[in-house]
Amino acid sequence: EAMGLSSADTSWGLRWPSDGHPNSSNAVSEIRWFHASEKFNSEDLYKWSSLVTSRDRIPEVMVVDDEYAVVTYRVVPIDPSGSMGSIPDGVTEAISSLSGTDLDSGGRFVEYEGNWPDERIGIPHPEGRMMDATTVQMIDSQTGVSLIQTLGGLVLWDLLNRGLHPRPGFKYGTRWRCYDEPLGQDHAPLLVVHPNEGPTDWEGACLASRLASGVNKTWVHPMMTGGNLMYISITRPPADSRWSNPNRR
Repeated sequence: EAMGLSSADTSWGLRWPSDGHPNSSNAVSEIRWFHASEKFNSEDLYKWSSLVTSRDRIPEVMVVDDEYAVVTYRVVPIDPSGSMGSIPDGVTEAISSLSGTDLDSGGRFVEYEGNWPDERIGIPHPEGRMMDATTVQMIDSQTGVSLIQTLGGLVLWDLLNRGLHPRPGFKYGTRWRCYDEPLGQDHAPLLVVHPNEGPTDWEGACLASRLASGVNKTWVHPMMTGGNLMYISITRPPADSRWSNPNRR
């Protein structure tokens, strides 16, 4: 404040690039510190990062472990989208009208021949279509078969209507991997966690982000805020914007 600079209330400080100075240039980021064992609060991070980006600054967090090593991450509110458009009217009703076999997992198998109402819903099977429990919950709530809307079903419906193609993310340790182009054109750039299955502390969040970056994907955490679904991504910054730890032997 003595220098005439302002920041979000929960920011610890501001960061300038190595060739910048508070007297002659603007800060490029706002910083927060967390210990690896601290609670991971996605809603708080969304509010903070939204305020920071509105100031044209980068929201950055520094996570400290028990050896006092520091790792830098960027927390950014994002608006994920794909090229495939929203789900057309009547698709969920068409799927709901088909007879199927309920599975012990909570999913459903639908015997079907011909063109499926929408290729992004369910997993192709030689004799029909497999739908997991979350997809069934989504279909049933959207068609009025069930009056209960589950958080997973709401997230899945939102991802679909953002033009994305969600597929199971089991092999990546998350709920969904999301394609932004039709299958076969490119890899899935996003790994999306179910809000109820997200990390509880920063150690878990760092691990999830690192696993995603290791396969050239971005880790995304949805949350329900004010009745709306919002999303943040947590990524490693470029090498020239990271904290440098002393060498340890």
